[in-house]
Amino acid sequence: MQKRIATGRTASLTEGVSEQEGAGQPVKEWLETWVRKLSPDDTAIWDFMYTKRGDDAYHEGVELEAQSVLVPVRPSERMLYYTTGDDVRRSAQKHYFHLSGRSYEVSRVCQQYLTLLERRLKECLAACFN
Repeated sequence: MQKRIATGRTASLTEGVSEQEGAGQPVKEWLETWVRKLSPDDTAIWDFMYTKRGDDAYHEGVELEAQSVLVPVRPSERMLYYTTGDDVRRSAQKHYFHLSGRSYEVSRVCQQYLTLLERRLKECLAACFN
């Protein structure tokens, strides 16, 4: 949605809000401080996922390493494999990110990032809107 702002030019609603004197500045400053206070491990996850999110949204996607692993078959799936054995396994794909020279399961990195996002939201609401 477009709107006219006082200068006579057209801008998006977010641009119009950001041009208001001091709009959002306390939150912006709080967020910058919050990121600086993260532990080294959390900072690595935060920076990595922030970059990956941009790569996925604006470029050609995120590069992952895929590895086939054997996982146990659920009891409900055993009839598909014509077996009644207790240690039936099937092939599955695990995906990995490369971060700081090591491989990490995508699901674990995403869980850590989600935890950081939830913590950031909770702390921001408490600090900036109470």
